[in-house]
Amino acid sequence: MSDRVDTEAVRHQLVQAYTRAVHPGAIVHLQAALAEFEDELGDELVECPVCEQLGFPDRIRVHDCRG
Repeated sequence: MSDRVDTEAVRHQLVQAYTRAVHPGAIVHLQAALAEFEDELGDELVECPVCEQLGFPDRIRVHDCRG
């Protein structure tokens, strides 16, 4: 097992959890976790102006918008 953490995979999983979370407490915790990544790594999450999906800029540009 490697000691390296695939931060992109972790961020991806957090974003997926955030977009599916329904419990307000869980949403707050996921927002805090994602904010830690933003502080450390600099990538900010953006929201699609049409469907309001949250994600990384490169993924939002090509996502399947349901708006």
